[in-house]
Amino acid sequence: MPLSHPQASETIEVNGPTIVAFFVPAAEIGAGQNTDGNEALADFQFYAGQVREPLRKSGVQFRVLYAGSFAIRTGHEVFRFNVRKDGVGYFFFTPGKKPKKLLGVMNDSDLLQLASQHFGTPVP
Repeated sequence: MPLSHPQASETIEVNGPTIVAFFVPAAEIGAGQNTDGNEALADFQFYAGQVREPLRKSGVQFRVLYAGSFAIRTGHEVFRFNVRKDGVGYFFFTPGKKPKKLLGVMNDSDLLQLASQHFGTPVP
């Protein structure tokens, strides 16, 4: 299943446990093409592909964004996030709770373990 690439102006609807993985395009953070950035992107995409199905099976929505900003809608509230300075990371959302942000590329086992801890649900 291909990763989703929504535009920065897209608003993601959150109705339950959700992880938004983000990777800011190099042009948006002023970074040039470099080997470390390319390797980080490759790792980010690989691990995102590995966690998508186990998260889905456990009831956690998983979205991948390649943008410097995005919005989350939960019920009637909309929250906007500008992640340009962060580069790469993950937001864990649960309606009614403050989002949790983790920075850097996470491998699949760490991401699944943190999802299980954060959402209180077993992740296969």
